[in-house]
Amino acid sequence: MGLTKEKAISILQHLSKLVQSEDYKETFELAISAIRPLTRQKVEKVKAVFCQPCEGDFEQDTWRCSNCYVQEFGDIRGINFCPHCGSPMTEEAVDIVMKRLEVMRDEAERVPAVDTI
Repeated sequence: MGLTKEKAISILQHLSKLVQSEDYKETFELAISAIRPLTRQKVEKVKAVFCQPCEGDFEQDTWRCSNCYVQEFGDIRGINFCPHCGSPMTEEAVDIVMKRLEVMRDEAERVPAVDTI
C-alpha cells in the first residue's frame, strides 16, 4: 500500500517541528502546500486583491496589478487575466482556472502509478 497524501502531509508537518532552520521549515511548508489541492477559495484570494485603480487616476483608466505590481494604462475591462503575470482578474477568470485544474486532476488520475507499470 502506498503513502497517502494525508500521511505525507502529517510526516512533513512532524519534520517541520523537529528542525531549527527556517529554510527547512519553509521547504516543508512549500511541500505541504504542493500536496494540498488548490481550492476555489485560494484562487479567489489571489483575485480578490488583483486589479485596483491607481490613486487619483480614475479618469485615466490606470490600473496596477496587486500581484506583479505592473501598471496598466487604458481600458482593461473584459480582460480576465493580468497581461503580465497571468493572475486572475475576474470571477470568470477564477472559473477558468478551476476548470483547468479539474482537467489536470482528471488527467493525473488516469496515469498509472509508477509501481504498477
